[in-house]
Amino acid sequence: MWGIEMLRVALSAMAQNKLRAFLTMLGIIIGVFSVVAMMAFGEGMKRSILARLGSMAESDLTIYPGPVFNRGWGDRDILTMDDYTAIRDECPDVRSLVPSFQGSSTIQFRDKMESATILATTPGFGDVMHLVPRIGRVLAPSDAEYSRRVCVLGANVAAKLTAGPRIVGDVVRLPGWGSASFQVVGVLEPRGQTGFIPIDGCVIVPIQTSRNQYQGKIRVTVMFVRLVDNHRLIAAASDIARVLRRSKRLARGESNNFNITPTLSLVQITGRIQQILDAFLAGIGVISLGVGGIGVMNIMLASVSERTREIGIRKSLGATRFGILAQFATEAVVLCAAGGCVAILLAYGLARLIARGGGGGITLVITPHSVAIGLAVSATVGLIFGIGPAWRAARLDPVEALRHE
Repeated sequence: MWGIEMLRVALSAMAQNKLRAFLTMLGIIIGVFSVVAMMAFGEGMKRSILARLGSMAESDLTIYPGPVFNRGWGDRDILTMDDYTAIRDECPDVRSLVPSFQGSSTIQFRDKMESATILATTPGFGDVMHLVPRIGRVLAPSDAEYSRRVCVLGANVAAKLTAGPRIVGDVVRLPGWGSASFQVVGVLEPRGQTGFIPIDGCVIVPIQTSRNQYQGKIRVTVMFVRLVDNHRLIAAASDIARVLRRSKRLARGESNNFNITPTLSLVQITGRIQQILDAFLAGIGVISLGVGGIGVMNIMLASVSERTREIGIRKSLGATRFGILAQFATEAVVLCAAGGCVAILLAYGLARLIARGGGGGITLVITPHSVAIGLAVSATVGLIFGIGPAWRAARLDPVEALRHE
């Protein structure tokens, strides 16, 4: 009952001084809004990055081409299917190896033509990326074995072509990909950005049927490696590097023109970057809250000064120091908590607005965790910055307070 009475008095004081209460809350609203919005931005970025890396975590190693800095990009600085074959046949630690090449082209279906990303890969890509066909199927081993001109469409590509389910079994042309005709064998379920590859906007074809302009070699953008035993990660990476150096005819002492990266390292690096970003955003939020807290303290000090006579009357009627202290501390906490609630609603509204407008790559994800932190922080700021004015009010001499005009 005592706590309810303190809350009632605090709300009554706020109602009597609406403008002052609003100005007091304004600094807290800005501070808490900054904290919650920045946490939401960080969470959205983290989820986006992890979604992009999520599929890659299905592999133990990723192999990328990379030019040597002391010479230009040459034929030996690309990965080819010869490199793929060498690794597959000569590295016993490799359980499965999935090469892929990503390019761009237009896709033509009857009188409709749209731009698309062409992804040339092996049937194993479907297992690594967990591709699920909505209609038809994904690439099969026989497609690669016989170099069939077949393709699987991403959800967005199929939607742009407004083809419908009957497109499976029909033929599309890829004018920017040798003007070849490919039979559609499947359409994928929507997936979004996965492993830095826009699956929904892709046309997936067997890499064995694809040729690029590097002297007829099939170029490889990245290889995903699964190991027999992932505890032999270092040994397997060393073995793959040895095979690649021989396949590329690199001389002794010559730098590698490829990169072998443990996929886990990419996730760990992303996590570390996220931690730094979170700390930076938290620092900005703390500064904002500090400024808001100083505003709360100033307003509460002014309130104590204006209500000196009221304090004297309460003390003369038997109010204790602790009661006066609790009254003003409760007012500060209620003011800041109310400001925190408003800030959370504003942050939620901003998140919905950004989501509705597409966001331009920016995503705000407000979690229950961030809401709880926002409310706790606002109440804590009110308590910390309100305790000083409240203590000053509690120490006032009742006789002197009653004489105050």
